[in-house]
Amino acid sequence: MRIKRAAASLTVITSVGAFSGFTPLAEPAHAQKAQLVSGTYHCDTVKRGVTVPYNLDVSLSVGPGYPPKNITVKSVDPDFNGKTFKFTSYDPQGAGTVVYDTIPKSAFSLLYLKENGLVNLSYFYMSGTSRSVKGAVCQIASSNPPADGLVRGVFIRPCEGDFYKAFPKKKNDAAVTNAADGTVAGACKDLKDSGVTDVFLPFKVDDATYSHCGQYGELLYNSAQHADRINAKFKAEYALDFDPIKAIMNACQGLKFHAWFPTFEDSYAAQMAGQKATALLEPDFVSTIFADPANQLVQFYELWLLDEIVKTYPVVGINLDYIRYAAKGEGDMPPSTSLYTVQTNPAAVENFVTAVRQRFPNLTLSADVMAGKQRRTDVGQEGILQYLNVIMPMIYTYSGDVTTYGGQLKGWYPNKKIVPDLRGWILSDPASNGVITDLQSSVAAAKNAGLAGYAIFTYESLIAQSTIPTLKSIKDKTRY
Repeated sequence: MRIKRAAASLTVITSVGAFSGFTPLAEPAHAQKAQLVSGTYHCDTVKRGVTVPYNLDVSLSVGPGYPPKNITVKSVDPDFNGKTFKFTSYDPQGAGTVVYDTIPKSAFSLLYLKENGLVNLSYFYMSGTSRSVKGAVCQIASSNPPADGLVRGVFIRPCEGDFYKAFPKKKNDAAVTNAADGTVAGACKDLKDSGVTDVFLPFKVDDATYSHCGQYGELLYNSAQHADRINAKFKAEYALDFDPIKAIMNACQGLKFHAWFPTFEDSYAAQMAGQKATALLEPDFVSTIFADPANQLVQFYELWLLDEIVKTYPVVGINLDYIRYAAKGEGDMPPSTSLYTVQTNPAAVENFVTAVRQRFPNLTLSADVMAGKQRRTDVGQEGILQYLNVIMPMIYTYSGDVTTYGGQLKGWYPNKKIVPDLRGWILSDPASNGVITDLQSSVAAAKNAGLAGYAIFTYESLIAQSTIPTLKSIKDKTRY
C-alpha cells in the first residue's frame, strides 16, 4: 500500500502497555490507546522519499497490551528476511515512536496516524547517520475509529451468494468472499482501511427475496435449542467446523459487532401466532410470515433467541429489525389496494423493546425504523424510540430525506444517536444519480445535519453493484 508522504512528516500518536522486564520511556502527552491486530501486511518501499514497489511482508506478533513484543519480517532483502525485531524503546526524538532494534543499521518504528485512525509501520535500513538508503511504510489497520467519532456502519449478510462467494466444501478449506481479494481477512482489512467502526450481522434471515440466506425466520447461527430451524447451508458448514459469522468476527477483531435481529418477520414465530388483517364482510387474513407482537409465546421465543445469541457471540449491541407490524402489501399481507386493515397493537411492540432493554442493559440497543413519523405510527413503532440508544431511520435514498428525517429525529431525541441506513444498491429511479453519487450526497447530508453517523445496507451489495471491489476505493469517491 502506498503512503503519499515520508514517514518523517507524519503526525504520530502512540500508547503504552507494560510487559515483564521493561520500563518504557515516558509516553507523550497526546498519546491514546490503540490496539494492533496480528497479521501479515504488504509494504511498499520509500527510497529518498519516493515510493517504489518492494516485496516485503511484515508479520506482527501481538501479545497482551501494547506495544507488541516483536515484529517478524519476511522479505527478499537479505538484510531483513527472517529477522525478528524486539521492542527496544520509545524514541524521544520521534514524538513517542516505538523503536525496534536487533541488527546493525536497521530499525522499525510504529507510527500512529491521528488523522485516519490507522497504524503505519515504518522501517529504515541506515547507512551511517542517513536514514534514506532504504525504507518501507506499511499501513496497518487498528481498532481506532476515525478521529471525528462518527459511527460508520455496514450491514453484512454472511451468506453464500451475498458476502461469501463460496463456503468451504471440506474441513480446513478457506471460504471465498465477494469482497476485496476474495478472503475474509482481505474484506476485514478493507473495512478497517475504510474507517468502518460497526458491523451489523444477521442471526436470522431478514429477506427471502433479494438475499441468498434462506427463508424468513431461519436461523443463521448454531442454535443448540432449535437446530431444526437452522438454515441448511449453515448447518452443513457447522459440521465442517466453519461458522460464517464467527469467521468474520475472528478475522475483523477490533470492530464492533451488533446482532442484527429481524424480530417479527419470522415464519416460525408466525406459526405460533400470525399478524392479522381484517376487512368488513371478509374473513380475517392471518400472515404466515409476520408474527403477532402481542402474542406472549412469540415474545418469549424471540427473547430466548436473543439470550442464546448474546451468550454465544461477542456482540456489543442488538439491532432490532422488523420491530413492528407489517404494512399493507408487505410480504404476504393483503395488497394496499384491498379493503383489509392490518390490526396493530403499538403497546405490544413497545413492551417487547422494554423487555429487551431490561434484559440486556449493557448492550447498545438500536432499531431500524421507518423514516417518517406517520409511517412509524402506522406500523406501531413510534413508541419504541425512547428506549433505544441508537435510532436508525431507514432513509436509504435521498440526501434531502437524510436532512429532513434525520434532522427531525435529532430535534425530537437530542440525547439519542441518529444513524440513518443508507442505500447500497442500484435504484431504477429517474431521480437517482447512481449508487455512488447518491451515497456521496447522503453521507454529506448526514454530516451537515450533525447526525451521529451512517450505515450502508449492505456492504456486499454496494461493492457488487458498483463493480468496485473494495469499500476503500468507494470511500475515496464518496468521502464515506
